[in-house]
Amino acid sequence: MVWIEIFYTIVFPVLLIFGIGYILGKIFHWHHQTLSTLSLYLLTPALIFQAIYSHPEVINLYFLRLLVVVSLLVALSFVLIWFIARFFKWEEGITRVVVLTTTLANTGNFGLPITEAAFGGEGLAVASLLLVIYSFFTHTFGVFVAAREKFHWKDALKAASQVPVFYAILVALLLVFLRVRLPDPVFKPIQMIGLSAIPLNLIQVGLQLASVRFGKQSLFASLISFVKLVVVPLVAIPLFWLLKVDGMYFKAGLLQIAMPSAVYTAILTTHYGGRSEVASEIVFLSILMSTVTLTVWIGLLQRGFL
Repeated sequence: MVWIEIFYTIVFPVLLIFGIGYILGKIFHWHHQTLSTLSLYLLTPALIFQAIYSHPEVINLYFLRLLVVVSLLVALSFVLIWFIARFFKWEEGITRVVVLTTTLANTGNFGLPITEAAFGGEGLAVASLLLVIYSFFTHTFGVFVAAREKFHWKDALKAASQVPVFYAILVALLLVFLRVRLPDPVFKPIQMIGLSAIPLNLIQVGLQLASVRFGKQSLFASLISFVKLVVVPLVAIPLFWLLKVDGMYFKAGLLQIAMPSAVYTAILTTHYGGRSEVASEIVFLSILMSTVTLTVWIGLLQRGFL
């Protein structure tokens, strides 16, 4: 009964929003690249900015420790995938998709509402830290990897430097450091746009995944999803212990890392003309499989087994 209650009260409401987008995607035809551009250049920068600006208290030593944990995870995953890709002779497009879907977690659309439901306001504040960290990697490392589909590495770096989220993070951190408070008429619109990003991005991925056709790569996509949802969090646990990340920082931090593959992996591969069908299928399957894995992770963390 405990597991059913966790699923019904915490995981199901988020899946319901995703499901609405999926149904709309089955009924209507949408221009996915227009939606991805809106999310990339407006909705998500506003979300990240307001998250940092609204919770200045979480920018502390634990923030640096969490940054180190995620950085090590990204580096380890990238190196391991590179060796596996070389061994199995994957095409570059597939390798890029696997790198993106295993290293980047859905800490915004799924992570924020689920972590808040599981651990309350304190958990939400910590979840915002992971959202900032993963957003930094998504819009620097992630954009670079995705842009390599069409561009030379120098042009890919240039593309990464032009993504607004990177500058939204820098400006927000600068305002927090200088203790500058924006007037409400200026901050409120940013906050409203930012908070709308969570349901709208979730609906967008439902719209995009409505066109997914399961085929020969489904078993492969399921395996990558399992790695993202189970193996990556298990690897993160000793890193948390090593860096002495404990309490709510450990619980909410690990839960964020255990989120399904980032919606932006599908959005970025679509935007830059990569293997979006493979990325979308991995995202889709990781979301479906996370209904079980997140329920288990939340139960273990709430009951103190980890």
